Amino acid sequence: MSEVHEAAARAFSAEAAGCDRAEPSYPVDATAWLIEKLGIKPGRQIVDLAAGTGTLTAMLTGVGADIVVIEPVASLRRQLHARLPDVPVLAGLAEALPLADKSVDAVVVARAFHWFDTRRAMAEMARVVRPGGGIGLIWNARDRSAEWVDQVWSVMDRAGRPASRRDSGASWSPWTEATFNHVHGGRPVRVDAVYTERLG
Repeated sequence: MSEVHEAAARAFSAEAAGCDRAEPSYPVDATAWLIEKLGIKPGRQIVDLAAGTGTLTAMLTGVGADIVVIEPVASLRRQLHARLPDVPVLAGLAEALPLADKSVDAVVVARAFHWFDTRRAMAEMARVVRPGGGIGLIWNARDRSAEWVDQVWSVMDRAGRPASRRDSGASWSPWTEATFNHVHGGRPVRVDAVYTERLG
């Protein structure tokens, strides 16, 4: 397995137990939108990629699809397995998926896409997703409509995370996007979700 981004590996390895407490979940309408758009249902093979401690995974397990998790950080895999012992958990990276060609119907990614090498990850997902399958991304964004919140997070934006680019590449359709409102711990949160479908 290739290297995980150094900043991500260091932070997530040190704070695996705190990830669940610190990060908001997702609103039911946002996950329902992704489930509908990606056709997640019984009999479908779904990958939750870079699933962390399984926040989104737990929300998808009741749908009845066959879900496998791929997570590169060992401490997060252990935490997810303890939380969801019946869900298979594999070590792997978005840029080198441990899956056969055309073996899954959809890939979902919660919060982690900005860590990926976009071009390589999209090519890998195109390799493993069956024709007509899709990719769904979901993440939380702070509600920056208040000036002071925007100023604080403008500083945080420069903290060294890789930039997220939603370049779907030649073998994918254009992205479709939706935004949902959510409140976590008294803080308003905007939840963005996007999906794209494999052509042919």
